[in-house]
Amino acid sequence: MREHKYFALACVLAAIIFMVDIRLPLGVAAGVPYVAVIMLGWWFVRERQIIAVTVLAGLLTVAGYFLSPEGGIFWIVMANRGLALLAIAVSTVLLISAKRASEAMAISEQRHTQTLDNAVNGIITIDERGIVQTFNRAAEVIFGYGAREVIGENVKMLMPDTYAVSHDGFIANYIETNDAKIIGIGRQVEGRRKSGDVFPMDLGVSQSIAGGIRWFIGTVVDISERKAAEQAIVAAKEEAEAANSAKSEFLSSMSHELRTPLNAILGFAQLLNTDAENPLTDKQIDATDCILQSGDHLLQLINDVLDLAQIEAGKASIDLEVQDSAPILRNCAVIVQSLADQKGILFYDRTMGRTLPLINVDETRFLQVLLNLLSNAVKYNRDGGAVTLSVEEGRDDVLRLVVSDTGIGIAEEKQKNIFTPFSRLGLENSDITGTGIGLTITRDLVEGMGGNIGFESTHRIGTTFWLEFPISEGAAVAHSALNAADAAPDLVAAEKASGGRTVLCVEDNPSSLKLLEAVIERIPGTTMISAHTGELGVDLAAIHRPDVILLDINLPGINGLEVLSRLKKSPMIRNIPVIALTARASARDIREGLDLGFTRYLTKPINVVEVTDAIRSAISEQGL
Repeated sequence: MREHKYFALACVLAAIIFMVDIRLPLGVAAGVPYVAVIMLGWWFVRERQIIAVTVLAGLLTVAGYFLSPEGGIFWIVMANRGLALLAIAVSTVLLISAKRASEAMAISEQRHTQTLDNAVNGIITIDERGIVQTFNRAAEVIFGYGAREVIGENVKMLMPDTYAVSHDGFIANYIETNDAKIIGIGRQVEGRRKSGDVFPMDLGVSQSIAGGIRWFIGTVVDISERKAAEQAIVAAKEEAEAANSAKSEFLSSMSHELRTPLNAILGFAQLLNTDAENPLTDKQIDATDCILQSGDHLLQLINDVLDLAQIEAGKASIDLEVQDSAPILRNCAVIVQSLADQKGILFYDRTMGRTLPLINVDETRFLQVLLNLLSNAVKYNRDGGAVTLSVEEGRDDVLRLVVSDTGIGIAEEKQKNIFTPFSRLGLENSDITGTGIGLTITRDLVEGMGGNIGFESTHRIGTTFWLEFPISEGAAVAHSALNAADAAPDLVAAEKASGGRTVLCVEDNPSSLKLLEAVIERIPGTTMISAHTGELGVDLAAIHRPDVILLDINLPGINGLEVLSRLKKSPMIRNIPVIALTARASARDIREGLDLGFTRYLTKPINVVEVTDAIRSAISEQGL
């Protein structure tokens, strides 16, 4: 083996030097020639072989002193032999250090080479003249060239002609001015493969200076697949938009085609119904009323489909102007009040008496949006339920309108489809008429006017929709001119004048409300009103000024403790006794509740007698 060959050669040379040494007088011979033997250790593989030869050379140097013929001056001979041993030792140390440094450099170069070759991205280094110095395996795969074909050539061979003609100029300009066009920045460029194909790639270039020599390192990523995917996405988007546009055009055309015969049907049915000379029989009137009712529903469906088609096709007319929202809300409230009265629903207009800011909207579309939300709140409500229109304060940059109801709510699993066209959210077979696209139109109109819409809903509890419109520049937000209690003085006075007593129950659980309603019915002359959220509870308390308030603590939105705090801050209702009725039943909860101002703190499950006595006691303490 190679290591044994050189080691054996060193041993033979050492023996030859020794044989020569012992034949020369001491004054002439010395151990310095052994340094040449040690230098052969450069080709040894293992350090221990160098050390072995060093030890051998040292022993032979010492042995030569005793075996050489007499001669020379003693101290000179000793100095020569000592210097020889020192030279041998120093040579060994230097040789081992040099070999270690060389091996470390070889390992570093190997690691560097392996790192480059195993890198996912192509890595190319060039000098100041643009000549390729290294070209890793990833670069070979990307460009199709072998490293030997590229190293030593100008990097322009990897570029399309449009880039190649300017490349040398870029390098020269950068070296002269340090004005970087791509170095340290990175950008998308084009490369050219060995086959001549041009492809897109991400190129990042950095520089390195070592030993006064400047190098440029380029990192290349082939983005052909990514670009192809992006183009596919754009094509799919354009195709989808084209299909959606075609659908909208079709719906628009069909809506107009259906409207013409339907107008005739409804028109003649109305003529028959109002013909005084040839009056219809009662049975015939019932039939024509059925025609008119069904026709009106079909006409509404057609109008909604046409409206949606126009919005999706980008043809909806929206004329934005700075508007005073207050008069629009008043007109809307009048219409909704009539709808609510017909359904036996309570309607609370909490915007009454407020000076509202100016907003930039289309008046007709703004009214359409509000009416759709409020009419839905009435239509999908429960018997004896309530609808509230209010303004939420707290922001100076938007007008936030809130429409809340105590209706059937929307199941959580269906809420994701609330703005999906033609989705009735499980009410397809109910006796409540609708098209399922009203909210889709509402959302699109709101966003078309630069606003936002959102909602919160709890199944069987109720739904709250909110609308946000940016306040017009220069329009200040005015605060409420009248508070909630002042907004409905006639209602409160009428209730008090009737001699009846009112209990407000703020509770979000329908079963609990039914139970409390049954309990309160047993107290003569006492009626119950209810709220399913804390916010609505505060509003109803300000409007009705009940004699007693039963308040749950775990409520959606603000909790019962925050409701109590708001009640106590209002001068008009702060003295109304508030009884906690909650499942939070620890001693700490009870103590905290009483400290905050609850008149009584009752826990669930309720004791009917205890609740009845608490209500009676609260009423009697007020002298009612």
